[in-house]
Amino acid sequence: MGSYPPGVPPTYRLPEVRLPRLLDDAARDFPDHEGVVIGRNGLTFGQLRDNVARLDRALAHQGIEPGDRVLVMLPTGISLFIVLVALWRRGATVIPVPDDAATEQLAGVAIDAEVVAVIGSAEAVTRLRREETAPRVAIVVTGTEWSVDRTGLRLPRPRRPRRPRLLRGRSGVRDVLRRSRASEDPATDALVTTDLGDLLDAAAHAAAQSFGVDDDAVQLTDAIADPGPTAPEPDPEPSVDGPALVAVGLGPGGTTAVEHSHRTLLATAFQARLWVPDVQAARERMLVAEPLHDIVGLAIGLLSAVLSGATTILLDDPSPADLAKAIERHKPTLLVARSRRLAHLLDEGDGAKRDLASLRVVLSVGDGLPPVVARDLERRSGGARFRTVRGCGDAAPVTHGQPVYGRAIPTAMGLPVTDTLAVVVDPDDLSVPSAVGEAGLLLVRGPQIPEVGPACVDGRSVDGWLVTDEVARVDEGGWFTVLGRREDLVARGDDPVPAVRLADALRRRSDVRAAEVVAVDAAVVAAVISARRRPPHPDDLLTYLATEFDERALPDRVVLVTEFPLRESGEVDRERLEEQLRDLVVAGMPAGDTRDEGDVG
Repeated sequence: MGSYPPGVPPTYRLPEVRLPRLLDDAARDFPDHEGVVIGRNGLTFGQLRDNVARLDRALAHQGIEPGDRVLVMLPTGISLFIVLVALWRRGATVIPVPDDAATEQLAGVAIDAEVVAVIGSAEAVTRLRREETAPRVAIVVTGTEWSVDRTGLRLPRPRRPRRPRLLRGRSGVRDVLRRSRASEDPATDALVTTDLGDLLDAAAHAAAQSFGVDDDAVQLTDAIADPGPTAPEPDPEPSVDGPALVAVGLGPGGTTAVEHSHRTLLATAFQARLWVPDVQAARERMLVAEPLHDIVGLAIGLLSAVLSGATTILLDDPSPADLAKAIERHKPTLLVARSRRLAHLLDEGDGAKRDLASLRVVLSVGDGLPPVVARDLERRSGGARFRTVRGCGDAAPVTHGQPVYGRAIPTAMGLPVTDTLAVVVDPDDLSVPSAVGEAGLLLVRGPQIPEVGPACVDGRSVDGWLVTDEVARVDEGGWFTVLGRREDLVARGDDPVPAVRLADALRRRSDVRAAEVVAVDAAVVAAVISARRRPPHPDDLLTYLATEFDERALPDRVVLVTEFPLRESGEVDRERLEEQLRDLVVAGMPAGDTRDEGDVG
């Protein structure tokens, strides 16, 4: 406990509420405070709550029921936030995916998850509707416009089918439904377009007709305010342990899926919020640089911001220059982004000139920033604290963190976050803890971790502990340092060395074109191909690595070579590389020498 960050509670009693409660509380306490901003557009918490309530009714009219799984394919923006919260209020399970994902992947997700509805951009929905397994309900969002797939409506039908007609409301005559002219593709022929208000009126109109209600503006308004039997409230209210979101990974190696409940996402939001102990309610501006279909952007970013009554500034996959420009323009006090995005924040000339002084705390999610980069960013921002928070992919976006205030070890992943336990054990016997400082397999448990382990972990659960595939050490103060995944390590006696992470760090240097780290007998050798005519000195490369890694993780020597042996596939032939490096080591060559004949490759 002596190492725990000041102001951060080691445990916290989570409220037994579902995710929509976060917005309800913010709208109750700060109704006129700006809740979400993207570009020049924004809505207050009160406006967000009202839009969510209206969309909830509309979704009910379209037949979305508690327990339904809904595929959401929208770019990051205010509409996506409203859709997510409205679906949660309805009791549905959300499956957010990028709207530009490949059609085959979208269709595969729709089949595997057994989705009943899809909400997305016109282009994404149209592509999905070409598949034979398209969901029965489709709602299209085009900017601020919405449309409903009439062939998939589950509304009660009047006895005689009637074409959409003009309604007279208090604002005069308007088209309730107008056919979309966006595409000549036959797949879009069944799509009709309307704005959000018209969608609600149309849904109420159809419901009113089905129950014999006259076509009257007041009665339509009443139908929206009190949907009656066509839009029942979930009864009983879905459990906090019920499914809220399926986090989908659409990588080249296949599709992964992790199901999160309201409780696990709420726990993640609280853990991120509590890790910054001096957050002031309704006085912070949080910039979320990750898309909302990414659980980092959603849970660590958006949900923790709403929990704090903070203004959330959304960006949709910004470049480093765009991120720096947004910081200068929107003046955020907090920033959430993946480490790989922050690592390049100052790389571009324009980004390096931007004013970053508004920042106070930056949560860098992932493997962490190189200490040199973190120090440079802190200097450029006038003292902002760039701190790493780390988890296990979509299974647990955050399990450890470097304290925002107090002692920090730049090369370590940090301490377990609130209500999280972690232990390092013998990989061959999970019941045997590793000694202090000894490498072993990392196990974690906490309220933010789903019961079922996904593909990013070992897949086993032992007495509630999630068995990861990462090798780590823990010191006497409770600080954890992850060496890497088991398959990415090379052995040096009983001491594993993070070969992949070392090679990645070397490749980040401008004077290194390629790098590989392999085990050569009892030594670990880093082979480097220079990117310049005048190569870097091996000692300089070792010194550079020492700024990012623990001393025990460093290679024994660095060898400069001209090329690597390759397989027919173009990949590095690591076995041949090891053999050729062994010849160099046995020959006793100085680490920095290269040879014209017989060189590696």
